[in-house]
Amino acid sequence: MIDLEEKIDYTFTRKRYRDLVLSKSELPKAEVDKKRKFRILAMYGDIILRFAVWEHLESASDMTALFKRETKTFKEEINEKIQEMIMNKNLETIASKRKLDLTSDGMEALIGAIWKDSDFENAKQFALEMLEI
Repeated sequence: MIDLEEKIDYTFTRKRYRDLVLSKSELPKAEVDKKRKFRILAMYGDIILRFAVWEHLESASDMTALFKRETKTFKEEINEKIQEMIMNKNLETIASKRKLDLTSDGMEALIGAIWKDSDFENAKQFALEMLEI
């Protein structure tokens, strides 16, 4: 368990969040509550990832250059760009580069767990570092 903390350079103060992220693949079907909590952490992580990428794109000098199609709304365009950036980075590839045995949901849950354990800024910074943007 400490191995994960060393690999991500973050020490959990509330170990239950770390343990939940790590135990997801080992949970039996009877552990419905833990699976639900894992999915919630993954949802938080997904939201933080999207926000971090949005903020990164927003700081680009010329956002209009990112959006070329006129048939889509700005919201559709930005959602596609965010999804493209996240998918291009492939969370499972990032996990394996860091020698973490986590799926993409596990990586999102890890971001959510960092947010629940500390704060939004730490989770956002971790997400940006993870995506290398």
